[in-house]
Amino acid sequence: MVKLGGAARRWWRSYTPVQRVAMYTVLPWYPFLWGIPAVWLSAASIDAPGHVPVITAIALVAMLVPLTIVLRQQIRWHTHSEPPQYQRLLIAATVPGAAIYFLALVMAGGRGSDWVNLYLASGLAALAVGLAPILVGKRAVVAGLAAAAIALGVTGAPHAALVAAVGVALVITFFHSTLWPLDVMKQLEQLRVRDAALSVAEERLRFSRDLHDVVGRTLSAIAIKAELAAKLADRGDASASAHMREVESIAHSSLRNVRELARGYRAIDLTQELRGARSLLESAGIATTVEGTPDAVSTANSEAAAWVVREATTNILRHARAHQCTITIDESQVVVANDGLAGAPNMSPGLGLTGLRERLAAIGASLDIRCDASTFTVIARFKENA
Repeated sequence: MVKLGGAARRWWRSYTPVQRVAMYTVLPWYPFLWGIPAVWLSAASIDAPGHVPVITAIALVAMLVPLTIVLRQQIRWHTHSEPPQYQRLLIAATVPGAAIYFLALVMAGGRGSDWVNLYLASGLAALAVGLAPILVGKRAVVAGLAAAAIALGVTGAPHAALVAAVGVALVITFFHSTLWPLDVMKQLEQLRVRDAALSVAEERLRFSRDLHDVVGRTLSAIAIKAELAAKLADRGDASASAHMREVESIAHSSLRNVRELARGYRAIDLTQELRGARSLLESAGIATTVEGTPDAVSTANSEAAAWVVREATTNILRHARAHQCTITIDESQVVVANDGLAGAPNMSPGLGLTGLRERLAAIGASLDIRCDASTFTVIARFKENA
């Protein structure tokens, strides 16, 4: 039982928050599709003639099987963007069962009796729920008119036709009112992913622009000076050595500029990184807890700790299916743990964490990565309290 519970939790955590809400919203439609007709038919079969319950039950199952597939594919289209397949064929497959079902009611007689009304309502409810995802606009109007015609043909009562048309319209309206929020949430999720990608692209563009401004001019100068020195050397001109010394000077200057650029790019603040990490993770639907304060970390280790928080956060957002994250900070270490390993079985230390380990090693600190069940933990220990 424990293993079963763990498997169920891992299965549930493998879905995004949007997909979970979608499942909560749409799953009740499946028991509604099968349950309501089954209950009504059970109640009505007591008064129905002997052959009617058997014929209608077989016809109803033949009708519900393709309707269930249509409903599932349409729901998956709204929740997972999976395009439906063979929709026309599946819809056509419901026609024989529906025709036999309603013809059996007509042939059995009993117009105006309660059991006929219940059988009629059961069949129309099944068709309305199963076909509701594709009944939009003119199709919904046609469906309402078709329901009214079927009701009129079965019962011969105009008021039954009106009730049938209104009932089908209400089912279709209610179904689409549950799908609309899912579409909105899916669009918001897509916008969040695009916004994150755009932020990364903007940062790369900023850094490439700064690198071009700092290095581009000096590299051009080096190329020109080296070409000139080579031509002078070919002619035996003694001034070639002077030009090569200028190339050396420019190269050293360029190296200093690159180092300054790298230091400026990497100079980050631990408090800001913690604030940014919490904001990014929570906007991605990951509950984030920060234990400890940035003041606990010494000034010498503050920037390294900030890089640990940034890289670990990036790793979670890019590779994990996390729902909870805990960041623990004290004077000796920074620990970032998340529960996203179960949803991302291929999650492993990448180039970012490898680069972080090298950066920490340069200041005498260490990086430890642990994978335990569904938890992925990054631990950075500083030299002073190792």
